[in-house]
Amino acid sequence: MSRALLRGMLLVGGSLAVAAFAYAGCNDLPNSTATYPDGSPDSFNFNFDSGQVDTQLPPDDGAPPPDTGGADSAVADQLAPDAPDAPLACGVVGGACCEAGACAQGGACVGNVCQGCGGGGQACCPGAACAAGNVCVPDAGLCTACGAAGDPCCASNTCGNGGCCFYALCAGSGTVCPNTDGGTCSMGSCGGCGAAGESCCAGNICTGPSTLCQGGQCALCGGGGESCCGDGTCASGFVCAGGSCAACGGATQPCCPGAMCTAPLACGTGGTCR
Repeated sequence: MSRALLRGMLLVGGSLAVAAFAYAGCNDLPNSTATYPDGSPDSFNFNFDSGQVDTQLPPDDGAPPPDTGGADSAVADQLAPDAPDAPLACGVVGGACCEAGACAQGGACVGNVCQGCGGGGQACCPGAACAAGNVCVPDAGLCTACGAAGDPCCASNTCGNGGCCFYALCAGSGTVCPNTDGGTCSMGSCGGCGAAGESCCAGNICTGPSTLCQGGQCALCGGGGESCCGDGTCASGFVCAGGSCAACGGATQPCCPGAMCTAPLACGTGGTCR
C-alpha cells in the first residue's frame, strides 16, 4: 500500500470519529431556551433523528399591538380635512353689524360689516371719534392725520408745535395768520388775539387749542364742566352732553366718544357704561 493512500485513509477515519462524537454529545444537550423582551420564555428542541425544530411559542394574551408613537395618527391628522371656521359673532371686527348697526368698541359699521375704526384712513368711530393725531372728516367719514401745518385742526381746535387753528386748518408757528392784520402765529396766538384770555380774532375766531369765542373773548373749552368746543368735542375722559363736557366711561356714566367705556364695562343701551 502506498504512503499517500494510507495517509488518506487515516484522515477520513479521524473525521468520522469526530462526527460520531459530536452526534452523541448533541443528543445529550438540554433544551435551549430564549427569552422575549416581555419576559415570556420560548423553548425549542432540535430532533437530530428527524432534523426538525419543535417550538413552543408563548400563548396569545389578547394584548393590543405595541404603540407606534402616534406616527399613524399623525399621518391621519394631516390627511383629515380642516373643520369649517365658526361664523364670527355680530359686533366683532370682521363680523356682521349687530342690531341698529352696533359694533363692539374699536369698530364701526360700514356696509353692514364691523370694521376697525379711528386710525388714519379708517372709518370714523361712532361719535366722529378718531385716534390721537387724527380727526374725522365728516364728508368722507374717514379719519385723517391732523395738527401739522396745512393739515386739518385736531379735535378741540388743536394744532401741534404752537400752530394756530384757522377755519379748521392749521397755520404753522411763525407764519402770518390768515384774515388778520399781519399777526404772526405763536403758541396759538395770532398777534394778540385768538389764544385763551385774549380777544377773539376777526370773525369771532379763536386760534388757540381748546378755546371758544364767548362774548368777544376766547375762553377755555373741553374740560369737565366747561363748554364743549366748537366742533362739539371735549378733552379725553369727557363727552359733550347738553353743551357742556361731562365725565364719561365709568359705571353709569355716559359712554365716551366711540362708544368707549373703561374696561371691563361696555357701552349699553341708551349710551351708558354698564
